Amino acid sequence: MRTLYIDHPELAVSLGIAFDALWEESEPLANADQRKSSSDSIRLRVRKRTGNGQASRSRK
Repeated sequence: MRTLYIDHPELAVSLGIAFDALWEESEPLANADQRKSSSDSIRLRVRKRTGNGQASRSRK
């Protein structure tokens, strides 16, 4: 785990509000896993190919 310290009070308040809004809408992972494993909700992920035939990678 990493911690990032930013000395900007207004940004801290905004991020706190955003986190609280997301937290209110969240649900336990067990519930999400049950919904995700149903056959109706299974999606295939397709990776785009680059011009040289290799799968592209996203950079972090």
